[in-house]
Amino acid sequence: MPAIKSSQVLIALPAHNEEKVLGQVLQSLHRCSYTQIIVVDDGSTDRTMQIARQQGAHVVSFAHNKGKGCALRAAISYAIKKKYLALVTMDADGQHDPRDIPALLKGLSAYDVALGNRFVRHTAIPVYARAANLLGNIVNLAFAGMWVHDSQCGLRAYTRSALTKLRLHSTHYEIDTEIIRELKRKHLSYTQVPVRVRYTTYSKSKRTKQSFLMGLETVLRLVRIYRK
Repeated sequence: MPAIKSSQVLIALPAHNEEKVLGQVLQSLHRCSYTQIIVVDDGSTDRTMQIARQQGAHVVSFAHNKGKGCALRAAISYAIKKKYLALVTMDADGQHDPRDIPALLKGLSAYDVALGNRFVRHTAIPVYARAANLLGNIVNLAFAGMWVHDSQCGLRAYTRSALTKLRLHSTHYEIDTEIIRELKRKHLSYTQVPVRVRYTTYSKSKRTKQSFLMGLETVLRLVRIYRK
């Protein structure tokens, strides 16, 4: 694929109650010349939706919290419908750095998907994040016969062709793992790109999404999906 212009890239941010940092995240994207942004407001009860609109993002809003999987699937459908050449997904809590997006897009010149890898540049990744990633890696190996270094990183890039081939059923955080299985099932090529990650006090306060019990729930959901 030839070089992709920023105007041809859709940046997708699943967001649930992110009013404290969403404005800063969107501004950092604008400073890097990314203006095609969709915020999927996953049933937020704060000003997430209003802030996204004030910052010029396209907004899809769920009346109730449905989960990250549903939010990402909505973003993928929108990217396909609007015929963007690439989709970049990233967390809305400020963990990811927009300056890593060009490296991901460069990866799409030779691959269908570029997966962010937090473990090349960083050693100070919290234990809970390492544990959640290891669990996801083991599940991938057991059910898909694949091992990637960072199966849980939300910073990824996809070509339009790859998006049209994904068949996803996940509703929550298991979608990150299900997508990797789809890469093998649909014979999609991928590369792993070193990315930065910032664990702030705010992002760490949302660590419940990667708690032990949440991890077990994720595995159970994946087992149900993989049996289909």
